[in-house]
Amino acid sequence: MNCEAGISPTVQGFKHRKVRDKRKRICLGLGEMTVNINTLQIIIIYTPFLFNKRHCFFYYIKNKIYNMKTVAVIAEYNPFHKGHRYHIEKSLEITGADYCIAVMSGDFVQRGECAVFDKYTRTKMALLNGADLVIELPAVFALSSAEGFASGAVTLINSLGIVDYLSFGSECGDINMIMNTAKLLLTENPALDKMIRNLLKKGYSYPRSLSEAVKHTEILLGASNVAASLNDTDRNLPYTSVFSSPNNILGIEYCKALLNTESNIKPLTIKREDNGYNNEEFDPNSQYISARALRSLIRENGDIDRFVCRNTFDPFSQKYVSNDNFSALLYYKLMSELNYGNADFTRYSDVNKELSGRIAETVKDYAGFDAFILKLKTKNLTYARISRCLYHILLGITDDLLTAPVDYIRILGFRKDAEGLLSTLKNNASLPLVTKLSDVKMTPLLKKDIYCANLYEQIAGRYINEMRRSPVIV
Repeated sequence: MNCEAGISPTVQGFKHRKVRDKRKRICLGLGEMTVNINTLQIIIIYTPFLFNKRHCFFYYIKNKIYNMKTVAVIAEYNPFHKGHRYHIEKSLEITGADYCIAVMSGDFVQRGECAVFDKYTRTKMALLNGADLVIELPAVFALSSAEGFASGAVTLINSLGIVDYLSFGSECGDINMIMNTAKLLLTENPALDKMIRNLLKKGYSYPRSLSEAVKHTEILLGASNVAASLNDTDRNLPYTSVFSSPNNILGIEYCKALLNTESNIKPLTIKREDNGYNNEEFDPNSQYISARALRSLIRENGDIDRFVCRNTFDPFSQKYVSNDNFSALLYYKLMSELNYGNADFTRYSDVNKELSGRIAETVKDYAGFDAFILKLKTKNLTYARISRCLYHILLGITDDLLTAPVDYIRILGFRKDAEGLLSTLKNNASLPLVTKLSDVKMTPLLKKDIYCANLYEQIAGRYINEMRRSPVIV
């Protein structure tokens, strides 16, 4: 997420999961029947299921062969909490999908941070709480702007060939408003495009660039179509207010990516009801919290029990990782570049001349990763963008990697009862499925993923070689 929905649950969502799991177990039993079983015994034993509307044999045949439904979510789960679990449950309930696929950032995330827990720990958290399959979003897209993040994720989802719906959380909760805004931004408008590019070059954040460009170019002709899609509560809000919230921005970018690729996948949004993606505050009487607020509680050793899903697996007992764990490594990288006369950092993705100059000038006062970001921060250079750029430098992410094609589907984990999903995926995916790294051809994106994972594991103190990793199975 980046869909980090923190919304109150309904009983129906959890009932849907139970029904779905029960149906899977029944279907698995039916699938294991052999021709040696006496026909009469089959009729006697399975009659209750042959004519049961939800669990019958004919439903199984229809579901598995002709009409299996799958919903995808794009997330970071940094870390996974009850709001994420509800987002999965609600997505399954609304769509009637049989399976949920999560496309998840690896060890580094879109805000420009390392994940608090490694990608395999977070994969297991997701699988234990509603996801059936977790696929890794390549690191170069996970650490990209909203547009790059969404484009990479949607390209990956399209390549699966089995996804019917894409579900994401948003502050506005109105899919028509988000989709119409996406269409508006895709409409050819040279003045708008030029202003967005100029504002980005000046160091404005992507959301602010969009908002300012729309406001100053006064494209009200298209705005009227968007306004028509608003509900009564939101109708009187300024048109540009949709750009003020990060999950709205991501939702718009998801829809733009779907439209750009002429995808048949249907978008679905679920309204957030917490204090917002970037808010570190939370309601003391609620069991829902933003992931950012949860990370703050973890770092402060606060009480997190009512916000997290403990299940039978407790990742919160392990040491978390933060930006400052990478402080020495970043300093070494910056000093090495400068020592070899490479004072121009603009060859790294998203680093403009202003930021490159500030890095070269300010490195003499370096006192740690987060402290360095604060020294570099200006009105036009946001914390998140600077942090992403520093990770681009540290990890060697350049623009040519961002334009490289997505050429693999890396499976991080799956549920044992998702065998039907996996077999269907194998038959329909347009890209090779990767479960064992030693068996596949190394491509630039995959090499970078391995490099990032190995670096993260070293910093986390586990020293596990990514090449030896296998998918998580629960």
